[in-house]
Amino acid sequence: MQTESRNDAQTSDTYPNIETDDIKKQTDEATQEQPIREEDTKAEKNVKTMSAADYAIGLLIFMLPVAGAVVSLIWACSSRNDNRKNFGKALVIIRIVIWIAAAAIIFAMTGLFSDLLFDILT
Repeated sequence: MQTESRNDAQTSDTYPNIETDDIKKQTDEATQEQPIREEDTKAEKNVKTMSAADYAIGLLIFMLPVAGAVVSLIWACSSRNDNRKNFGKALVIIRIVIWIAAAAIIFAMTGLFSDLLFDILT
C-alpha cells in the first residue's frame, strides 16, 4: 500500500496535472478586477424602481386631459429613472391609440348620422 502511494506521488511530481493548472488559471482570471465602464455606472444609477404609490399618483395625473398628456411626454422624454421613462412611453402610446380610435369613431358617427341630421334640419 505504501508503494502505491509513493508511485502516485512520483507520477504526480513528474507529470503535472493539467486540470489543476487550468482551474488555477480560471480562478486567477476570475479574481482580476475588471475596469469599471461608464455604461455600468449609468445603468446602476437608473435601477431605482417605482413604488405602487408612484404608479398610482402617475395614473391619477395621466387621467387629466391636458396635464396628463404633458406629464406623460415629459416622463417619456427626459426622465432619469428608467422605470418612469418606460411607463411614460407606454402611456404616450396608449394615449395616441385612444386618440386615433376616438377620431375614427367620431368620423364614422358623423358620416352615419349626417344624412339623418340633414333630413331633420330640412
